Amino acid sequence: MGGELVCRGPVAALDSEHELAEYRLIEGERAQIRSTTGKLLREYSGFYETEIPEEDWAVIEGQVLIHYHVNDTAFSKKDLIIAATFNLSEIRVISRSMIFSMKRRGKIWPDPHTLAKIYDRFEQDSRLVDTVELIGTSREFQETSWDPELDLLKIRTGYISRQIAKECGLVFHARRLRKVTPSARGYSPGIFGI
Repeated sequence: MGGELVCRGPVAALDSEHELAEYRLIEGERAQIRSTTGKLLREYSGFYETEIPEEDWAVIEGQVLIHYHVNDTAFSKKDLIIAATFNLSEIRVISRSMIFSMKRRGKIWPDPHTLAKIYDRFEQDSRLVDTVELIGTSREFQETSWDPELDLLKIRTGYISRQIAKECGLVFHARRLRKVTPSARGYSPGIFGI
C-alpha cells in the first residue's frame, strides 16, 4: 500500500471532495478527467450508468480518471476496461474509506478484451470463492461487519484488483483516507490478508 501516484496535483482536491462525499453532498458516482498535471478537463455525473461521450474521447486519452464508488469497493471490470480503452495514465477510485489507484507500468494497458477475460477469471477463481465463503462465515467477520454483503464485495474487488495488477504488470495502490466515516468503520478486509 502507499506509493506515488501519477497525478500528484489533485490529491488535496481529492481529500476535499471526499469530505463533500462524507456529508452526502455528492450523490451517486461522479467522475472527473484530469490531466497528468492535475488540471480538471471533464466532469460527469451518474458515471456508472453513462458512457463517456465520443466527443470527449480525444481529450481523455492518456489522462487520469478519478471517480467515486459509493459502495466502498476497489475497481470494477468496467473501470479497468475504460482505463485500457483510453490508455489512461492512471485510474483512481475514491470510496468512503479508501483511495485506490491503478496505472500502467509502461506506455500502454493490456487489450481491453483480454483485461475483461482476466477479470472474469479471477472473479470466478475457486480459491477466491472458497476464501470469501470462509471469511463470510467466520466468527470474527460476523462480529465486525456492519454490512456483510458489501464487505465481501470489498474483499473480492480488492483481491481481483491486486491480482490483475500482478498478472498484467500494472501498478496498484490503496491507501486509507485520513477521516473514516461511521459507515466505513467496522470490518477491515486486511485482517484476513487477501
